[in-house]
This record gives sequence, structure tokens and C-alpha cells, in this order.
Amino acid sequence: MLEELPTLVSTRQHPRYALRTGVILYRLGSAPAPGLTINISEAGLAAIFADNLPLNEPVELQVEVSRAPLILPATIRYRTGFRYGFELRAMNHEDFGRLTQLLKVLRKED
Repeated sequence: MLEELPTLVSTRQHPRYALRTGVILYRLGSAPAPGLTINISEAGLAAIFADNLPLNEPVELQVEVSRAPLILPATIRYRTGFRYGFELRAMNHEDFGRLTQLLKVLRKED
């Protein structure tokens, strides 16, 4: 008799899309830290940074896309080695619109 295998369901509320581009992290009282994005969603972003960054610290991420950088307020939530996970915080209407447009483009490429 064959056993039914459980279906793995993603617990993520928003799909992630691959995005490999430059990012600069700004923290209060520290020099800007350059990095490289891995993926992005409506709720967060993963990136690689050589700096040792503290968890739960609010930061600003400047993602290098199109004509002008996308400014994303975020909080550092996760770290494994040099890979960091960021939860996006409330942003201005213009940047949220640009993020939404970027995700639409990435969705079509996926």
C-alpha cells in the first residue's frame, strides 16, 4: 500500500523573486556597507554583506535598480554567515509603487 506524502506548503505570505544587484546598507552612526541582493518580495529582501550586522536593527537599504536607487526602510531579522534577511518597514508611496513595479517585472521573468 502506498503512503500519501505530505504536501509542502510555503508559509510565506509574499513570493520571493531572484534579484542580483548592488545594495548599500545605511545604519545610524556607521559607514555605508555595500552588498549584493539575493532575492526580494513585497515584505522583505535577502542580501549578502561582509559586515557584522546586529539583528533587529532598523536600517535603510538603497537597492540599485533602473534609473534611480530604490530606498527601502527595513529591519535586520535573520543572519546565516554573510547572508542577511530583512523585513521591510513602511515606506513612502513613491518607493512602494516602484517596489511593486519591480516585483511585476521580476514575476514576468520568473
